[in-house]
Amino acid sequence: MKLVALALAAPAVTGLQFGSKPAAPKGGFQLPAAPALPSEVPVAAVGAAALAGALALSVGSAAVGDGIVRFGMPFGGEVLVPGAPFQPENGYLGMWNWEKQGPKAVPKDQTPEAQKALMAQFQADRAKFDAEAKAEGFTSAEARGVELRAKQAAQKAKEAEAAAAAAKAAAAAKK
Repeated sequence: MKLVALALAAPAVTGLQFGSKPAAPKGGFQLPAAPALPSEVPVAAVGAAALAGALALSVGSAAVGDGIVRFGMPFGGEVLVPGAPFQPENGYLGMWNWEKQGPKAVPKDQTPEAQKALMAQFQADRAKFDAEAKAEGFTSAEARGVELRAKQAAQKAKEAEAAAAAAKAAAAAKK
């Protein structure tokens, strides 16, 4: 991947024609003068070359597992995804998306401490309803629920039978 980025940056860099290196003077050692860009090189080309170099360096931390290139710092919290599809969990930011990296956050009610508290509340409610059911003459709250469900089913069947009989009587009266 780095090779591809460098190959893309190479034409921009080769377009910069810096002057040839002057020979060292015979008299002694001198510090070189600060390099100056030739006047025919536009500043935009230098900026593009610098951007290509920066992208080439950042590609080292790009994760390519699903065919999407992600740019970001190694072990960073977020990466930049150019041209990524809509992602409802991260939001849509046009042509560029920021994706969160790392493990998903655990909901507060799914932590072990919260689960213990929820189970304790459930057991307390179950004991309370079992005591109420035993006071009514049932063996447990579950037995009371089963009997209640059977009564409701019998009531629905009776209502359906009465509705069918009424429809039959209405059809007979119509003739």
